[in-house]
Amino acid sequence: MDEKTIANILRGDSKVLEDIRNNLPLFIKFLDLVNTIDALPEINQSASRENRSLYQTVSMGLAMEDLKHYFSNFFGRPVKPEGKKSPFSLRFNSSAEFLGGIQINQALFIKKLKHGEFYGSLWPWQRKDKNITIHLGFSSASMPDEDYVKLELAVRKSLAQRVLRKIDSNIGGRIHGVSLPSFLQMAEMEKTTGTLTIQTQTNTGYLYLLDGRLIDAETDKFQGQNAAYTIISWDKPLIEIDSVCLKTKRQITLPLMSILMEGMRLKDENRIPGDGPGDSDIEISTQKVQTISTAYSDIEITTQQVQKINAAARPQDSAGRQKASEAPSRKKPSAKRDGKPEKSATGSKKSKIRIRKTISGTGQRPEPGTKGKPSAEKKKKGQPVSWGVWILIIIFAAGLLTWQFGIRPLRIKKEYLNTLAEMKNLPTLEEKVILLQFYINTHFQGPYIQEANERLKKVYRLIEDRDYDNMLLDIQLLVSSDYIEDATAIYHKFIKKHPGSSHVIEIQHMIARLPAIVETQEYRALSRLEQHTPEERLAAWHNFLSRYPEGQYSSDVKKMITDLHDEKFHTLQNQIALNRQEKKWTEAVLLCKNFLINSKDSPRTEQVKKMIHDLKHEKDLANLEKSIARAGNNPEVLKLAYIDFLAAHPDSTEKNKIQNQLIKLEKQIIQDKNWQETLTYCQNSRIEISSRISRLKKFLRDNPPLPSMDKAKSLLAQLETKQQTLTKKVRTDQKKKLITWQQEREAQERHALQILEKQIVAKLDKSGGRFITRNDGTVTDTDSGLMWCVADSHLVLGSRCMTFDAALRYVSRLSTGNYRDWRLPSPGELAGLYKSRPYYPASGAKWYWTSEFSTSSWNISNNVIIFYPNIKDYYKKQAVDQNQCGAVHAVRP
Repeated sequence: MDEKTIANILRGDSKVLEDIRNNLPLFIKFLDLVNTIDALPEINQSASRENRSLYQTVSMGLAMEDLKHYFSNFFGRPVKPEGKKSPFSLRFNSSAEFLGGIQINQALFIKKLKHGEFYGSLWPWQRKDKNITIHLGFSSASMPDEDYVKLELAVRKSLAQRVLRKIDSNIGGRIHGVSLPSFLQMAEMEKTTGTLTIQTQTNTGYLYLLDGRLIDAETDKFQGQNAAYTIISWDKPLIEIDSVCLKTKRQITLPLMSILMEGMRLKDENRIPGDGPGDSDIEISTQKVQTISTAYSDIEITTQQVQKINAAARPQDSAGRQKASEAPSRKKPSAKRDGKPEKSATGSKKSKIRIRKTISGTGQRPEPGTKGKPSAEKKKKGQPVSWGVWILIIIFAAGLLTWQFGIRPLRIKKEYLNTLAEMKNLPTLEEKVILLQFYINTHFQGPYIQEANERLKKVYRLIEDRDYDNMLLDIQLLVSSDYIEDATAIYHKFIKKHPGSSHVIEIQHMIARLPAIVETQEYRALSRLEQHTPEERLAAWHNFLSRYPEGQYSSDVKKMITDLHDEKFHTLQNQIALNRQEKKWTEAVLLCKNFLINSKDSPRTEQVKKMIHDLKHEKDLANLEKSIARAGNNPEVLKLAYIDFLAAHPDSTEKNKIQNQLIKLEKQIIQDKNWQETLTYCQNSRIEISSRISRLKKFLRDNPPLPSMDKAKSLLAQLETKQQTLTKKVRTDQKKKLITWQQEREAQERHALQILEKQIVAKLDKSGGRFITRNDGTVTDTDSGLMWCVADSHLVLGSRCMTFDAALRYVSRLSTGNYRDWRLPSPGELAGLYKSRPYYPASGAKWYWTSEFSTSSWNISNNVIIFYPNIKDYYKKQAVDQNQCGAVHAVRP
């Protein structure tokens, strides 16, 4: 494990954990020592993990000196070698005390830190001198239980990772260094699917695993559970695994632990007398699992643990020691001479926790066989009570008070403290839960119940934290084809066991992130394909995109595909460039075709196709250039060269181009002929000059640049100069005629206007003196004092109307009566002229422009107010667009 993972496991505020975190390289070396010992072939791989120390196992065959050599690499020399008495300094050592003392034949190693120490101990067996119990651990007088649990977790994770690395990742190989029970437990944890072939020298059997469950087994003689028991009882089997499970129906329904225990029992019964312990001679072979209901949840606990708790819960004498009659045996069952195991001193394998009825608040049972004595014979009625009786009553009362308020509280406290001391020595949290629950059940009215309940809750929190860390380890080590489903099952297993955990929301977020995690894992796997061929990498990348088309890494993978195609394309370009230099057109085309076959999905496909076309073009063009070089520059000869080339290469890619060139050559031949004809035509002076110019322009326009074009252009310039002279004379004559016509027309218009003005003046003279006319074309309205033009634009322009802008220009240019300040009248001025009697004579104009614009409450409009002179009865302002067409009756000043 790396330092970051270890530091995360050992998080906490205690001085012990801080001390270890500050010495992480040393702790990693300690874990390396544990894994080195655990990997030795002489080590019992299947030993129980519920031990006195962080790591405890049995070496079967290694000499003491060999083990000391491994220990000395980490610890140095032993502080207490085997065969020597313990020095006085170890009498108060925490490690020696934790191990229960060090015997003369045992060795002890110590590596000190500031707030604790690593220890290692080697305990040779008495009867089997080749067997040595190995202890590796950490002790500190100030270390709380929760810190020790974290150290245990770090050791378990380190061992689990090593074991998993042993298993062949390809599946289908032989498994080495792992016993069959250990591998089955690991397979159950990892939800492995496959078929195990188990072989010994004389037997062959098969175990079928589906998602980690043992669903079936078979041997030559047995099928199902009996076959599984038999296979597990075999000594030193060879294990081979195939990734395919050949069975799908579940024939075995018992839990794996039950199968393992029964198989170990059969192995013990079938062992030959005098043999040493085998690979599977472990604690699990004599353990039975029970489920104990407590105040908070169900706890699984083995019979061996039950025995320990029963021993801890038995009444003790005044010195705190268990009564000899009830003390459990410390020795493990040893084999009798007939080879059969002795029965455990603590009873049969079906032993259970016995919840003894106690006196309320004391935990003591009434003495067996005692009954209350009958009271003294009643005194005869009226008989006086003697002083002796009173003294006895007083003594009894004093004793009762002393018991109730003196001895009993001290005894209750002592029982509670003894329970805490025993709980501290229990190796597993589940055993501590059972012991605390037993105390609570038997002291339900005691003064320490509340504190015991708080301790129980604290232990449950430790169990929850441990299960959470184990869950994270399971997820970290999970390798499965159905990763999301299996990881979700692991998460739900924790939630089901701890539904009220503070980690539930966090776990739900983890479940939601599983698809993204799987995608990330597969994406990282793509980066490990550098040694594969480009085709294999492309196939893997396309497969990834087919499953995650819109994934978070889709753009990256697409870029990887594009980059690879670009790399192949650039390589092709370099090869083509080399072939072009050497004019190896056929080889270059073949390279392009191979690229198209091997890179069908490349975005460069069209470019490569174009390269093929260009290469063929270059090849044919090179051949054509040779033919042209031989043909010379004569159009007739070039024409024959192109015709001969097409006859020899009818499917050439240059066919259209050559045909166009032939057309040009044909045109050139025709142009030469046309030029001679055109030149003869244009030099004929009897033909009209405009016809000759048109003929020359058509020749120049219809023919590309030719050597004869310069002469044609020169001739055209001469003809155009001559034509311009003639045209200028004609235009001068036409202009004179136009001026004469315009003068005659203006005279006619002035004469007609004078007649109309005279008619209007005649009418105005009858106005009774309101209008005063002059002979200069003006009239003065005596009512308003304004001067008006006698004739409006309708009369002057011959009924032509004008826009508003034209009206403004009209009045600005007006000089009637030699006045230059004529303007557009306002609507009121026109109304005074045309709607006040006597009316001004109408000219026939429909309406007049005024100088006033239309207005609104928020802006000034672009529309102009107009005036209708023929409406006499009423007047209403009306506006029109400036582009409308009307007349003007000018006024001044």
